Amino acid sequence: MEEVKVEPETTESETKHSTDPVELQRKIEELLNENASRRIKNKELNEQLGEYSKLKAEIEANKEKELSEQGKFKELLEDREKKLQELSPLADKVKKYEEVLSKDLEKEIDTLPETLKKMISESGKDKAEQLEMARSLRAELGQS
Repeated sequence: MEEVKVEPETTESETKHSTDPVELQRKIEELLNENASRRIKNKELNEQLGEYSKLKAEIEANKEKELSEQGKFKELLEDREKKLQELSPLADKVKKYEEVLSKDLEKEIDTLPETLKKMISESGKDKAEQLEMARSLRAELGQS
């Protein structure tokens, strides 16, 4: 029968205060690996979304072409008005989320040293990724 070794879990507070360079390097590598896997998954999802959007646009274009060829402009107009009504609330929500995200990012970045602020702002990442990056850096610095 094999012996099973159970290692004690490291709590979040223990990890935050670690000054051991090996432990910090391990944590950085862990975060980099996690970030890389998230970027890969995000890329895959964006590709799928792009394919879906392209197919949806083709279907809609074919439907519009078909309707306009049949002289059903009224139905075409109603379809567009319906889409506009569906998208309008979503656009408002997106705008609100972006405002909140921008405020959170600004607050988070303000807690970091200037060199890290510059690194984040010049990273070329979107605001959500910048916020995640700032939070990870703050946690690594042991700030709360």
